[in-house]
Amino acid sequence: HKHSYSTEWAHDETYHWHAATCEHKDEVSNKALHTWDSGVVTVEPTCITNGNITYTCTVCRATKTEEIPANGHNFSDEWTNDETYHWHKCDGCDEINEKAEHSWNSGVVTTEPTCSTVGEKTYTCTVCEATKTEEIATIAHTFSDRWENDETYHWHKCNNCDEISGKAEHSWAN
Repeated sequence: HKHSYSTEWAHDETYHWHAATCEHKDEVSNKALHTWDSGVVTVEPTCITNGNITYTCTVCRATKTEEIPANGHNFSDEWTNDETYHWHKCDGCDEINEKAEHSWNSGVVTTEPTCSTVGEKTYTCTVCEATKTEEIATIAHTFSDRWENDETYHWHKCNNCDEISGKAEHSWAN
């Protein structure tokens, strides 16, 4: 007796074969282990969720799926900051790491105040290099001891601006 076999592949998790089409249903032909390809990622893993990869048998086209473990967080080396805090952000999600308040240095005067304009002092975080500025109040006028005058008045002029002090009419002696 000569057996006849299906041209379609039958398979289970481990093997593939051609099943008999004759009365001897337990007979199989070409039974062999699956030959899996290198796989295709069907669900990309993220920082916190697992992914999937699907392999296909190069002989019978059966498939199997395996889990790809989550990648874990990949925190940037660059600092992210706001007015109060700095932190490292994960490249793949919104998770943050090493969040802390800024640690400001003692500051540098970037604009000297005068008697007519405010100054500015810039502070730099010693960790993330963020900066903030604060206003420096104007300084008091420094009036000259020397009198300025015209035909009617006399006064003291500020050494740094045009502000005057002690302006009064002349008091003529006889």
